[in-house]
Amino acid sequence: MGVLELLFEKSNPGPVGEINTNGKKPERPKIGVLITKVVISIAIIGFVFRITVLPELSIGSAIAFIILLVIYCVLGYFIMPKPDYSNMGWSGGLINNPFRFSDNINRSLFGLQIVLYPGRFIAVTFVQTVLLIKGEYK
Repeated sequence: MGVLELLFEKSNPGPVGEINTNGKKPERPKIGVLITKVVISIAIIGFVFRITVLPELSIGSAIAFIILLVIYCVLGYFIMPKPDYSNMGWSGGLINNPFRFSDNINRSLFGLQIVLYPGRFIAVTFVQTVLLIKGEYK
């Protein structure tokens, strides 16, 4: 934190986003959308598997991949960062505001949102597919 940020943030604090946790059931998708999401999810998993595990294929690396994928998807499903887009810095977040520290927090939340989104996409698709197969959507 810079000296200017320390001095000016106290007198005029900027809005900061939040991190929500998800506990509700995702809404029912249309069948065509769900099939498309399943195909995209399989493609993402296959691509990451190909570039991380296939060069040195072994049972241990495959199990480690599955465990890390499950952890990543669970984190992506339950952790939902919500940055305040009105306070991302200057030029839409491209330039740091030297007088505020809160824009740094919002940019960090935005980065976390980008990192967790593929895991959330895969997890929501999996949950929607399981709920549809179980017949919990009416």
